[in-house]
Amino acid sequence: MWGDLILYLLLEGFVLNLIIVENTDSVDGGRYRLGGERAEHVFGVLKSKVGDELRVGMVDGGKGVGVVEAISKGEVVLKCEFEEKAESMQVGIDLVCALPRQQTVKKVLHSAAAMGVGRIFFIRANRVEKSYFEASVLEEDNIRRFLIEGLSQGGKTAMPVVSVHRYFKKFFEDELGDVEKNFGGYDVKLLAEFSTEKMLSEFDLGVGKRVLLAIGPEGGWVDFEVGLMEGVGFEKFFLGPWTLRVENAVVAAIGQIELAVNGYGK
Repeated sequence: MWGDLILYLLLEGFVLNLIIVENTDSVDGGRYRLGGERAEHVFGVLKSKVGDELRVGMVDGGKGVGVVEAISKGEVVLKCEFEEKAESMQVGIDLVCALPRQQTVKKVLHSAAAMGVGRIFFIRANRVEKSYFEASVLEEDNIRRFLIEGLSQGGKTAMPVVSVHRYFKKFFEDELGDVEKNFGGYDVKLLAEFSTEKMLSEFDLGVGKRVLLAIGPEGGWVDFEVGLMEGVGFEKFFLGPWTLRVENAVVAAIGQIELAVNGYGK
């Protein structure tokens, strides 16, 4: 299952900034047994040996240090100590993304997790192929795989919550309202669109704001979709003059939001 990812990481010289562990990896006494891609990275890329210290992070928990206690074929055992507190973020960003093709989904999951997105809603749009919803990347194990890769790259531990929604209108008129009711509303809802000149610096963004960002398909939203989103509180903003791939638009928009939240460009 991890073969293609391992090969990519090795060929690209990719170094994880944090080795992610989960409660299911626990053996006993603060020891965690890692297999698959994570173990391969420890001894194949980092060239770690018994006694070496590595930066580790517990999913939805704290960060800390892991000491390599044992290395065997395909497995690594780490003795870990974690800080008690989980990471906190200055701004909470959730992402609505028109479901792209399979290879792009992988990149969106990776980047969103690396950049601290809390929730990812993949939705149907007029210019989204129905067949995309049958892609194997949307299976739970595969989604988790690419999220963990992103957390590792970004040095994050908070696992994004991912959901898939097949009906555009139902999502915005019903399901999104349920999310806001159960998990808190958003201070700002942003819709990346060419048909406006309003920049992010013109929005009321600040530390502690909760932002919901919507990124459309590469062919763009249709007028009905833009109108419906505006009707439930989304505001259009100008991302830039470029026509970007979905995964690049996600990164560019999140980066701009973070800059605006921290007061740059005002």
